[in-house]
Amino acid sequence: KLVQRNQGLNPPKAIWNRWNAFCDEHAPPTRPGGQGMRDPNRLGDELISRFLVGLPPGFWVNLVKKAQKEGKQEGLGEAWNQMCDEQAPKRHDDNRPTRDPRLVPPALLVDFLAGVLEHNGPEADVLANIIDAYAYDFEIGGRGHNREAESAAAFEGVEDEGI
Repeated sequence: KLVQRNQGLNPPKAIWNRWNAFCDEHAPPTRPGGQGMRDPNRLGDELISRFLVGLPPGFWVNLVKKAQKEGKQEGLGEAWNQMCDEQAPKRHDDNRPTRDPRLVPPALLVDFLAGVLEHNGPEADVLANIIDAYAYDFEIGGRGHNREAESAAAFEGVEDEGI
């Protein structure tokens, strides 16, 4: 719901429309021959995760980078580094954990964001505000571009240790 309510998406309601189409194809029908169940509260975590991980990777990469930068004071950057140290794949050149969001599986990005939101502390409030203000263009985002990522200054100061 938090991601669906975001007003900075292009086209508007992009995630909402994708969710509905995904549910119609993968969720159990609400009645025989009817549309798929769309209420996330009535669907399993596995199905919801499959949908989230299926969004363009750039959506999650840019959101995590934004959280690292704008949530630095609240420790979101350090929380990302800690999660990567524990769960991210190792780099081939020096066997250190990968911390670059572009180089980890989308499921790890989703798990990081969901984990922060589930703790209901000040970090979760900051992340919820970051998500609400997040702008992403699905029309060009799927091709590896994003209006936030187009400007190198957008992520100035974000540490990509381990790149």
